[in-house]
Amino acid sequence: MKLELLEVEILYYPYLHFCFSLALPRFRRTKQLKVFCCISLVDGKEAIIKEIPSWEWVEVAAEQVLPVKVSSKQALSKARTYILYPLIKKEKVFNPPLPVLDSQELCYRPLYLFFVRSSNCARFGLLVDALTNRYQTLDIFNYSDY
Repeated sequence: MKLELLEVEILYYPYLHFCFSLALPRFRRTKQLKVFCCISLVDGKEAIIKEIPSWEWVEVAAEQVLPVKVSSKQALSKARTYILYPLIKKEKVFNPPLPVLDSQELCYRPLYLFFVRSSNCARFGLLVDALTNRYQTLDIFNYSDY
């Protein structure tokens, strides 16, 4: 099957990265932990990450940035809840310590949107994460421009 590339757009997906400190009581001493969490500002999805990555500063047009739908206050609340959940459910900590916010950082992850036409004239989109190369197909037959 032959594919024809119609257009490529780059989009930027907003995230808030959080770094928390936790003091977990362990028998006779306290264990200090650093926990990193990432919250999508588009749909509010949470993820635990290993560390806050280093980013490069780039100026982009406002049209390339996806609109923020989750406030930073909501994101902070979601992050705290998300990192405490495993402690309460898996570790059976009945009185979990309050996570202390060390830092938060707003970043935008680059995504490529490819508009493609196949040899049988079917049109579709391909959304590719520029950092991980993960992708998903998008049904774009409703877009008359492509």
